[in-house]
Amino acid sequence: KVSGAVQVVQLARAVCADDKLIKELESWTVPVFPVKGLDLMECGVQRGPKMKLTLTYLFELWQKSRYKMSREELLKHALDDAIPDPPSPIRAPKKRRHEEEA
Repeated sequence: KVSGAVQVVQLARAVCADDKLIKELESWTVPVFPVKGLDLMECGVQRGPKMKLTLTYLFELWQKSRYKMSREELLKHALDDAIPDPPSPIRAPKKRRHEEEA
């Protein structure tokens, strides 16, 4: 399977991009999001929907920082008030057993 980075370089060559740009594209590395669920658990974030919302929030902060924020900087925001609470699960009412009349 060809990676996205390789495909970008191939596309640049196909459209006759200059060599300087191609070399820059070849040396570019994809940033890796530095926060994992275990990190959030250690900060007190509950597993489940709240963790997903927190990861999304931190990922958006990381994007806005142009992928510069470190793991430690991001984890300082793990309990921000701006992180929404997950919606309450909607449960169907329990079915009641009807006793047969004799």
